[in-house]
Amino acid sequence: MMRFFRQLIFSSILLTFFSFSAFTQNNQNNLTGRISDANGATLAGAKVSVRNQGNSEQFTAQTDASGNFSFSNLPNGKYRITIESNGFSTASREISLKGNENQTADFTLSVGNIVENVTVTATRTQVATTDTAVPVSVLTRDNIEEKNVNTIGDIFRDLPGTSTVNEGAFQVRPRIRGLESNRILILIDGERLNNARTSTGQSGIEIGLVETEQIETLEVVRGAGSVLYGTDALAGTVNIITKDAPRNLDSGFRFGANFNGYFSSNERGRRGNLALTGSSKFFSFRVAQSLERYENYFTGDADGLIFRTTDGFVSSREVGNSQSHGGNTQVTTRFFFNENNDLRLSYERRRAANIGSPLLTNDFGFNAWFPFSNRDKFGGRYETRNINKYLAKVSGTFYWQNQYRAFDNQTIFLPFVNSLSE
Repeated sequence: MMRFFRQLIFSSILLTFFSFSAFTQNNQNNLTGRISDANGATLAGAKVSVRNQGNSEQFTAQTDASGNFSFSNLPNGKYRITIESNGFSTASREISLKGNENQTADFTLSVGNIVENVTVTATRTQVATTDTAVPVSVLTRDNIEEKNVNTIGDIFRDLPGTSTVNEGAFQVRPRIRGLESNRILILIDGERLNNARTSTGQSGIEIGLVETEQIETLEVVRGAGSVLYGTDALAGTVNIITKDAPRNLDSGFRFGANFNGYFSSNERGRRGNLALTGSSKFFSFRVAQSLERYENYFTGDADGLIFRTTDGFVSSREVGNSQSHGGNTQVTTRFFFNENNDLRLSYERRRAANIGSPLLTNDFGFNAWFPFSNRDKFGGRYETRNINKYLAKVSGTFYWQNQYRAFDNQTIFLPFVNSLSE
């Protein structure tokens, strides 16, 4: 293990040296525009997103009272501009910026609710969801917060073509078009979480190992992705894209903090997440820590049903052995050597304990649970862009991941007494 980390550090130093030796002059491009409706009236407060097609960096702004927006110091590259405003259809356009230019992009929005998203999972390249050959659902961070879910599995309850199996704060797993979770490939930032050997409803894919506050975008491809990802993507592919540490194009250093809390009265669920961020032109970081605790949940109208709780108390509504506890630590750093070269290093530590299996308990002395289910992951990615007119980007990624868990079951046999009478 120590040898692996020494080689990793040495490789990072070589990449850094190579990048600095390849420095070119900084290109600063400016982008301005005006948003209006079909009648020519300006739209104030519209959300403008500019996403770099090469490295997926995204910059956002809002239009002013005159419907104008502006971005400065954008690096060279291809960008997709997306405009969103309440009550209007989403509009988007691709542009190219190169050579310290000032470019203008005006948009006219029509009344409607058409939404256009971009996916990288369906084709392994950035493409609009309307241009893909397979059905794709893309959930942004805003969509996830609107659903107010307590676990990532709850997201699949109302998506087209998807359903869930199992219950609880950790055990919910997705189905796509009726196929079980062992036929679904789960990716985190494009890297595998599971493989085809993990199967069955109780011990298959553990998407609970991804904490909901770390998710930036969720992409669900419904349909076989075996050509791109292998046979374990027979039913579909789920790509969980976590929050990143974006670059600050302005001068100086920008620091921020964010706290999110969650409480559910049903299972007395509590979750808190604290994130610290910092960014400059050359370096950015994000450090986040979350803690969660869920007790047994209660059914709705369950008259006549009997469940055994963890302390032996029998209730008609409390579902015993459905609790779970956990915490998540995420550290992401990025080094921007110049506008075309950057290095990303990340570490994630997920801990879950006392995970109950509500379907594996009864009133006859049988009980099953996971004492712990943990995950550690360390990864890195180096990208170089705008190499020439034929080659837009080259990237190299590596990651080391370790998942380990324990499963216990308890069966109580009552003594049997056979009395013989003469």
